[in-house]
Amino acid sequence: MKELVVKINESCILASLKDNNRITLYQVTNTHELQANPRQEKNAYLTATGRVLLAFKNQKEQEKFIQEYGLPGEMWPEVKSKHDLMIELNKIKEKQIAIHHADSDIIGLAVPIFKIDKLIASLGVYLPETRFNYKKQELIFSELKNTAKYVNKKLEK
Repeated sequence: MKELVVKINESCILASLKDNNRITLYQVTNTHELQANPRQEKNAYLTATGRVLLAFKNQKEQEKFIQEYGLPGEMWPEVKSKHDLMIELNKIKEKQIAIHHADSDIIGLAVPIFKIDKLIASLGVYLPETRFNYKKQELIFSELKNTAKYVNKKLEK
């Protein structure tokens, strides 16, 4: 994660789920004066890392999550129904990346971390929207996916 932050110079976190919250397990911050420092705990629907963690749950686990914590409502404007939520989660799972534009002008991007085909965490990058230009997007997508691939490979052993 430290190497990722050096390459992209943006904050990154490793996250897990606890109940309906995304919990930060580890965080590395960048050197910019203007930084995005994600909270230690935040509703899963409101974060890219949380959305990835939900997307990779099996259908039964997703159903249980929805039954227990409800639909996202205003936390995820594109989702108006359970059907919409399942479509959005499937898109994330298919692309293996989530992007979230927060009301606070922060962009979050996240990818899954697996240990022998089992999701164990989500790796996320957070940055102010002002720095999320085309060139930076390509760099972050590439480096975030490469870092996840590297970690996943290390965890296979």
